[in-house]
Amino acid sequence: MQKGKLKFFDTSRGFGFIEPLDGSEDVFLHANNIAGMTSGGDLHEGQTIEYETEQTEKGLSALNASPADETNGAF
Repeated sequence: MQKGKLKFFDTSRGFGFIEPLDGSEDVFLHANNIAGMTSGGDLHEGQTIEYETEQTEKGLSALNASPADETNGAF
């Protein structure tokens, strides 16, 4: 799984973009490719997202995207 920061997500249009942590090109995110969610309404800008990618005619697209577990084990 790759990780990136959610650049933006438009819930009314059902898509957004992820900015990969490795600095590569932005990845398209469609609401249908968010694991366990239907609309992406609980995603927020800057949130760390884990995802897989596929190459499409228009560029990279995220698959199986979900919020990353950002806990560090501290209590």
